[in-house]
Amino acid sequence: MSHPSAELLSAFVDQALPQARQEKVATHLVGCRTCRDEVVELRELRACLGGSSAGATAPGRLADSLVALAGRNGDAPLWLCAEAPGTRLPSQRLALRRRVAATSVVAAGAMLCLLALGLAMAPNLPSVIDPVRLASDDLTAAGQWGGAGRAENLVASDAARLATHVTSATPLPVIEEGVSIDTDTALELLSTGLSARTSYAGTVDVVLADREPCVHGTVEVSESPGTGLKLVAHEGGRAVTARVADTGRLALTSDAGGDMEFRLLTGAVVADTPALVIEGRRADDSLAERWWVNPQLGVLLARESWSASGQLLRSARFTEITYDAVVQAAPTPAPAEAKAAWCLDEFVCPDTLAGLPRLSIDADSDYEPTVVRATYGDGRSTLTLVQQRGSLASGIMANRGAAWQSGTIVLAVMGTKDGLVAAAYGELPHLAPVDSTFGRAKVGLQQLADRNR
Repeated sequence: MSHPSAELLSAFVDQALPQARQEKVATHLVGCRTCRDEVVELRELRACLGGSSAGATAPGRLADSLVALAGRNGDAPLWLCAEAPGTRLPSQRLALRRRVAATSVVAAGAMLCLLALGLAMAPNLPSVIDPVRLASDDLTAAGQWGGAGRAENLVASDAARLATHVTSATPLPVIEEGVSIDTDTALELLSTGLSARTSYAGTVDVVLADREPCVHGTVEVSESPGTGLKLVAHEGGRAVTARVADTGRLALTSDAGGDMEFRLLTGAVVADTPALVIEGRRADDSLAERWWVNPQLGVLLARESWSASGQLLRSARFTEITYDAVVQAAPTPAPAEAKAAWCLDEFVCPDTLAGLPRLSIDADSDYEPTVVRATYGDGRSTLTLVQQRGSLASGIMANRGAAWQSGTIVLAVMGTKDGLVAAAYGELPHLAPVDSTFGRAKVGLQQLADRNR
């Protein structure tokens, strides 16, 4: 037989039990002498305590003080048993704990909802592979200005679809004798080939001997003053069209960079058009670059790139050209407000980098770009900056190229001279990568807030 606990019997004597439990304990006492004897002793103790306090006087404010300590439950009985076995007695502290627990559950639910919303809005960061290669390609393309140079760049960028295989490149004939010119004179002459002074249309033959295997492509090029270039490459029934706005700035991207020594050669002819030849040589007198330009027409007629060992690496030349042709206008550059939008969020668009002014800037989308590309140069040195939204597995730092993660952006830089990359690396941002769940949720919520402004 189980017996009521001492606390339960004490409550029975004090008449503090609920009616049903009071009757249940009384029924038990009828058949249990042990519990009856304990109840008798408790009643005698209560009587003794009551009798001993007859002459005692409590302080006048004691009752008020006790009620104040009890708070809003001051009028509740001092001892109440739970209605059912296993339940706890009601108290202000227990009620407060329950309210705190309920509030915590609601707050935790709200936090989880915010986390889920942030993750839903967070950008899905793709893996960025070999970002330095992209900056290197941009550096090469920066030196491919003018009609012949842009045609070379078009074939190089889509060689797999547009080019056929050839065995080698054949250099254009030149008169070997020439006169030395200083760098400023060379840059001034080359700059005349940046923008046409008359409308023209023609075909450029491109050979890339630095590819394996060697590739060949032809590009239709047309230009009108102030409208930029239109290029169309055909191969095997396929066509790729490109339009290039005139930047009005010159970039030299040879491995010799601005350290080349220049010579001026005369008497050359390309596609029945007379041309001046500007030749750039390395410090060891090996040939680096040749450009054929007609300053009066403002046309770059041909260009060649050579290795230090004397191998012709790339060749682009007009094979035919007509002037005063009717040319479809190239599109205008992206509006200023679009370029401003490129530089929001974590993309950066400095006007100068490593001491070089910005020559050009472009993006894969006018208003929500994922890739922003910029070129910096002063005619002697050139630096390219490529920013891609994505995740980089590991940073890269080389003599003339570097890539690193900054927030949700992968930055890559490539330069023609030692020291340019290190200078750019120090000037560009280095934010903590967003690779944690909470970090990605924070970015998502920030983007949501920006959209609702």
